[in-house]
Amino acid sequence: MRQSLIDLFKQTVVFQYRLPHGDIQKSIYSTVDDHCYMCVEDQELSRIIYNSLIDYAFNENEMQDEDINLLHIEAISQRMRIEENDDEQTQKKYGFFGEVLLNLMLRIYYSTNSIIAKGYFYDILKPEEPKGYDSYHLIETDENTLLWFGEVKFYESYKLAIKSVFNNIEKAISDNYFKNNLLALTPKRRNLETDSQVINQLILELRKNPQISITEMVEKHQFQLVYPIFILCNYDINYDTTISSIINHIKDKYSGKNLNIGIDYNLFFILLPVSNVSQIKSQVLQWIKSKQSLSLL
Repeated sequence: MRQSLIDLFKQTVVFQYRLPHGDIQKSIYSTVDDHCYMCVEDQELSRIIYNSLIDYAFNENEMQDEDINLLHIEAISQRMRIEENDDEQTQKKYGFFGEVLLNLMLRIYYSTNSIIAKGYFYDILKPEEPKGYDSYHLIETDENTLLWFGEVKFYESYKLAIKSVFNNIEKAISDNYFKNNLLALTPKRRNLETDSQVINQLILELRKNPQISITEMVEKHQFQLVYPIFILCNYDINYDTTISSIINHIKDKYSGKNLNIGIDYNLFFILLPVSNVSQIKSQVLQWIKSKQSLSLL
């Protein structure tokens, strides 16, 4: 990843505190501390998204010694959904805005490695957004493998963002969905960015026996699911009030969800309020339409 992009991200997205913090508790579903960040400048976040489309669409090794402006054109035209005939309101609902930032957040602040770029899941002949988790990352040590399969919601309203999360969370944290996402990697095994033995063995076993259970796989290989939920939304009065409102809304409206999966997992929220979600996305779309050069960085 370009050092200029890493530097810009760290200057723009700044860690504030963990939850619990003062009177603000962590979410009732979080198994570890939630993390809260501040956006220093919305315009800079637009720049980050636009300049990171290639990092979202391509594996790192595909970008070496390549013209990044040509890759950028290819990313927009072939590796993500951007329909010219869609009106701007429809385009602002595209998932890539948030998925680009989730990819950067995990790689820069949590030191994950990408398993495969999300651009591989887009089919240009089926102009719809890819299904599945919003990130496929991992952290691997001698003792354990952590699969960072995350989700992001980038909405103006924190209430709508949370609603979208909890409409899907019981499915996302389930054996069937987790295994189906691993199965989705098997036809793309030659495009993986990682040489992780665990990932390669999991894919091999699923190819041989698609009916294998998650429990059986866990018994053979030491791995764990990490499920970060990244929420970007407009401020609700001020920063601390927004964070508190998000946490309280989860508790008040969405208690009682049954998360059941045959694998150890950690779930936590990453919260990033911004001033104007709509304007951030509009600026990115304007640069895409005008084919702005990546000299922005």
